[in-house]
Amino acid sequence: MNDHHVGQVVLSKQGRDKGSFYIIIAIKGDLSFLVDGKKKTFARPKKKNLKHIQGTLKDSGKIREDLKRGLPPKIRK
Repeated sequence: MNDHHVGQVVLSKQGRDKGSFYIIIAIKGDLSFLVDGKKKTFARPKKKNLKHIQGTLKDSGKIREDLKRGLPPKIRK
């Protein structure tokens, strides 16, 4: 069962970016679209398989609400 959701802070478990933190901005099928506010932005999010990320208890409610309203969220660097 998939317990990931938009706005959740996740940790990369696989790949070159292993150990990096991201925020989920979209989920489509088995893919998540991730941003970190530095290298991966909303214009060019990182695509990553859901089984290759680990959810955390942290959540960015502000980003989730901005996405629901159609506003471009801002991530502080």
